[in-house]
Amino acid sequence: MSAPVQRLSVRKQRFNCYDRLDTLPRDVSDALDNGYTITHKGLLCWSRIPSTGKVFLTRVLHLALESALSLVFWDMNSRTRDFGMPRLCPWSIEDLEYDGLCSHVALAEGIWGECDGPTPEQIAVKEVEMEQRRKAQKVAAVQKHYWDFKRDNFAAWQAQRRRYAANCDPAERKATAKKVKAKAFAAKKWCCDLCNVSCRDSHELVRHNTTPSHKNKVAGIAKPAPKAAGYQTWNDANKLAKKHYCKPCNYSAGTTQKLDKHLLTTKHKVKAAAAAEAAA
Repeated sequence: MSAPVQRLSVRKQRFNCYDRLDTLPRDVSDALDNGYTITHKGLLCWSRIPSTGKVFLTRVLHLALESALSLVFWDMNSRTRDFGMPRLCPWSIEDLEYDGLCSHVALAEGIWGECDGPTPEQIAVKEVEMEQRRKAQKVAAVQKHYWDFKRDNFAAWQAQRRRYAANCDPAERKATAKKVKAKAFAAKKWCCDLCNVSCRDSHELVRHNTTPSHKNKVAGIAKPAPKAAGYQTWNDANKLAKKHYCKPCNYSAGTTQKLDKHLLTTKHKVKAAAAAEAAA
């Protein structure tokens, strides 16, 4: 491919043209008509997709690089014209064993987009947004790898965590955990809106969803009213007076409800049965 492309989709489109043998450059089409075949296609060089503020400079670099490679390897379709360029080919052009198919030097195409597009201020804002997006994608990829590793090889994950815990300073671990927890609380990523509770991670949110208070709110059960003043004093007096007393267990309850609840426990039933057997 003898032209710098702006997007990956354009590169794929150009490759597809060579596969389907349609929409080809004129000289390439003439060579195929003369019995030649395409045996290989690929990118001679490439670069990362530049940030918004460096797109035009990257286009300049690509165009200059394409022109230099064309002149060094002389892939031009004429061996007599110089195309207004210096002779950079280190070999004798007449001795080359191939014929070029380029009808012009890439620099003659010009470079588009210098005056088009966003303002410098808009470019700066866009670059900040792109950097944030790149960081978010990197974090997401690391988290996905972590959870996939934990799911697919739990024993190895546990061993790795133990090695990390053994080599990590306890104070540093505590500070990191506190920082992560504060960040999660501020972002409210794992939050129960019904209870207005923020959790550190998804596991803590799952644990919260199993608590009686959360289940009661989901079921619409109101929270019990606070006990009246003096309740604790009255409750303690009943215990001292053994007003609600279980003799087999030597247990004194403060209220009838608590005694009834105690009588239903397995511990009481075992002791009551043993006391009845001893009395018989």
